[in-house]
Amino acid sequence: MKKACSVELIGVYAGTMKLEIHFHQMDSTDALKTHIEGAADKLSRYVEDGELVKVVLGTNGHHQLSCEIFWHDKDQHKDVFAKEQGSEMYSLIDTVVDKAHAQLKKLHDKKLDRQHKKEPLKKAST
Repeated sequence: MKKACSVELIGVYAGTMKLEIHFHQMDSTDALKTHIEGAADKLSRYVEDGELVKVVLGTNGHHQLSCEIFWHDKDQHKDVFAKEQGSEMYSLIDTVVDKAHAQLKKLHDKKLDRQHKKEPLKKAST
């Protein structure tokens, strides 16, 4: 018998983002939720107020564990998606958060570069 999918909305995290955790065919534990919240601290710098970050933890039919993170940037109309499969859930969470962090940092840096190119150069006053 398969386990049902459960969803838990953690709420506003670190005053900025909303964290939604889905457990697919596995039981939710406080330890996993705490680990995800701690790891998600890396992402909160790049995610705007009130935006939703979805985390999906689960198993597939081959006894492999999987972890996914999804976030949509409304300003730039870009998606950040990271997925990993393996046998150790805590290391999967860390790996996926690191992948998402790298994507978010790249988007953030591109946004800053575009803003700097738009600003006119100021003349030095003599």
